[in-house]
Amino acid sequence: MHIEQIRKILGFCPQYDILYDDLSVQEHLELIGK
Repeated sequence: MHIEQIRKILGFCPQYDILYDDLSVQEHLELIGK
């Protein structure tokens, strides 16, 4: 498998709060969705 295929299969579930107080919802989506 290529790394891009693996990334599509795997998910990301952090064990801590990844939200930043100074970012909007839109900014969070843009940051995390990259």
